Amino acid sequence: MSRRVYLLGAGLTLVALALAFTDRALTQPVGPMEAKTKCIRPGMTLEEVETVIGKIEGTFALPDERSGRRLTDREGLKAFLNDPSRMKTGMSLARGEVGGVIAIHFREDGRVARAEWWPGGHPPEESGLLARLRAWLGW
Repeated sequence: MSRRVYLLGAGLTLVALALAFTDRALTQPVGPMEAKTKCIRPGMTLEEVETVIGKIEGTFALPDERSGRRLTDREGLKAFLNDPSRMKTGMSLARGEVGGVIAIHFREDGRVARAEWWPGGHPPEESGLLARLRAWLGW
């Protein structure tokens, strides 16, 4: 009886190791920017985000009550995020990287609400049983 129990335990251990090895082999490695995106936490400021992903450069389109949108540089973006009278609905910032896009969503107070990694440059499509049901029902 004890030999059978020993062999059963050894067999289950080998099956578990095989499953763990298969999962590790089939999982895609996390890229450096995807890993950095996971380090961005809710409540961070723009300056704290820049310490994680690097300096954000370029021209930004900000919401404007008079003209709809206005273009600004990095300093204008910082001023916009730090001015609670102008941030009425929050805003999102997308930065293209190798392999995808980092999307950073800011709350009305100018702090991060959430950060997402979009592989391939666009938001991932919803998948699963509920998504198929919604598509089938036309919702």
